[in-house]
Amino acid sequence: MMIRNKPAYSFDDVLMVPQHSTILSRSDVDIGTRIGGLPLKLPLLSANMDTVTEAQMALEMAERGGAGVLHRFASFEEQCEWLAEMRSVQARPRIVSVGLDDSFEAIRDIDHMIGEYDIDAVCIDVAHGDHKRMLDVITQIRGLTQLDIIAGNVATGKAACRLVDAGANIIKVGIGPGSVCSTRVVSGHGFPQLSAIIEVDEELRLNGRRQGERHGNNDVAIIADGGIRYPGDIVKALAAGADAVMLGSLLAGTDEAAGDRIVEDGIAFKTFRGMASREAQSQKRAGRTPRVEGVAARVPYRGPVRDTLSNLEAGIRSGLSYSGARTLSELRDAAQFVVVTGNTLRESHPHHPYRL
Repeated sequence: MMIRNKPAYSFDDVLMVPQHSTILSRSDVDIGTRIGGLPLKLPLLSANMDTVTEAQMALEMAERGGAGVLHRFASFEEQCEWLAEMRSVQARPRIVSVGLDDSFEAIRDIDHMIGEYDIDAVCIDVAHGDHKRMLDVITQIRGLTQLDIIAGNVATGKAACRLVDAGANIIKVGIGPGSVCSTRVVSGHGFPQLSAIIEVDEELRLNGRRQGERHGNNDVAIIADGGIRYPGDIVKALAAGADAVMLGSLLAGTDEAAGDRIVEDGIAFKTFRGMASREAQSQKRAGRTPRVEGVAARVPYRGPVRDTLSNLEAGIRSGLSYSGARTLSELRDAAQFVVVTGNTLRESHPHHPYRL
């Protein structure tokens, strides 16, 4: 048994210290990034969840400069239909997901998708990515293709290095920070998200996996997955070392998110659920006792996803300008975090007693 004495922090535990800036306009800020061989104008990805990303979300994310990661909880034929729709409008990037339960069939399907639909990356998606089976599947897929392999989720630097050694070149970070994830309370395991990003970035750098310019083609990339509630959280994640951020709940209420809009008592909402929730597990593991580490919830209807993405982009640009940074690399170099108290958290949100 060991206890780490070094504190670990979530996004709400810190603020970024404003820096001297010479930026005259937020339009002067370049928020472009790169994950593997995929250049992105917007450092955002929609989550590979069955209430978030199917073809329409992926298309709109690509249109706005980000990327959508197609979920794997659909038939092979349905996934091919999504890819065909994306190919028909020449949407890049095209990213598909596989799991570990049916790895042989999934890898066979990936081989077909590479040849038929010219996909750009494969996301190997599992709740606990630091696992021997994950390493085996990475090795299998790397033997099949030189495509970018996104692997996760992990929360420690050593876990990330194991995935990279197996053949992954994009690491997804986050164990339990998602708004519909209950892993931490069910299993007692997890890691505060901000500190997880910092640790993974530092360990990869220490092992020569992230050298020099953060947008380099050969660098291992980091995707921060989970815990994002506000645009400022995205800025903190990028400053901590992430190259891009994956979003679920913030996009789940939009028109392009998978699932129908529901209206009850004049209030519009959409359903959002964790992929380890009882509802999702009961569908994909029919006849088996579900492994429940998530919940299902309602999220407010938000209209077109482009409106949400515009607001998030504005917040990211503003965040860089407050740090005097014109690029994400400059943000990482300039960033200073200060640990705050619960009183600061309350002070940070609008709190006028007579707010309209």
